[in-house]
Amino acid sequence: MNPLEVKLGTLKLRTPIVLASGTAGYGEISTFFNIKNLGALTLKAVSIRKRDGNLPPRIAETPSGIMNAIGLANEGIDYFEKHIVPKLSRLKTTLIANVVGDSVEEYALICRKLNRHKIISAIELNVSCPNVKGKKKLFCEDPDVLSAMVSSCKKASSKPIIVKLPPAVFGIEEMAERVEKAGADMLSLVNTVPAMEIDIMKERPVLGNNVGGLSGPAIRPIALRLVHRASQAVKIPIIGGGGVADAADVIKFILAGATAVSVGTSSMIRPDLTDRLAEDLIAILKRKGVDDIAALRGRLSFNGV
Repeated sequence: MNPLEVKLGTLKLRTPIVLASGTAGYGEISTFFNIKNLGALTLKAVSIRKRDGNLPPRIAETPSGIMNAIGLANEGIDYFEKHIVPKLSRLKTTLIANVVGDSVEEYALICRKLNRHKIISAIELNVSCPNVKGKKKLFCEDPDVLSAMVSSCKKASSKPIIVKLPPAVFGIEEMAERVEKAGADMLSLVNTVPAMEIDIMKERPVLGNNVGGLSGPAIRPIALRLVHRASQAVKIPIIGGGGVADAADVIKFILAGATAVSVGTSSMIRPDLTDRLAEDLIAILKRKGVDDIAALRGRLSFNGV
């Protein structure tokens, strides 16, 4: 028996570790670790048309984190289908596509196109990216549009639909309930935290886009709270993440209610992190006297106050 195996909806993952979109490209990072230690890999975002992304600088280090404003740069769905999909078979793991768009119709169209590719096991809807130029309102900020998007994508594809939610400090339960009711099969949270850093000599923001998304250990306590709150509100499984740096962090998210755990920033700093996580997770389970990591899900007990 594999003590790290988890069931994420209809998907069976070898481990609960999921590489977050935007941090693993289209799988190129897999050359740095044993892919058998990975549960799933979320591919870089794909849109209807090519996106050039934001002006540089696109990345800036912050205390205990990284701030990015890539702008969802990609070559578009046609290029993805023609040039990327044929190469994905070399990745012997569960693959999740990440979809972005400018309208409900665009999201649904991409999902329809992705539905014909067996190599893609699930589709993640990025409705909460905070660093897209010109977008004044996120799709997740309009409840009716969010529901319509999830419903349309469910009709367009038979693959499991994952909705990636923002770090909404207030109202995460309502947002989670809404997408579950609209038909989402899973949730992924949290996305990066909207942020800004300033160069005091230039008196300007350090990022070319002015604002970006903060990730890394600095946001982990925020993410843990939101994952726990969301898990209390819905029955669908959750991919929790935000600031995961070691195996103990993975366990924390599972205790908070996550079924699987996404790793992003730390895997860019240390590409072989997946191997260390798998090894250390087994060691932690042995210390706790647990032979199935899924048994820890949602076991968080609050202190009496």
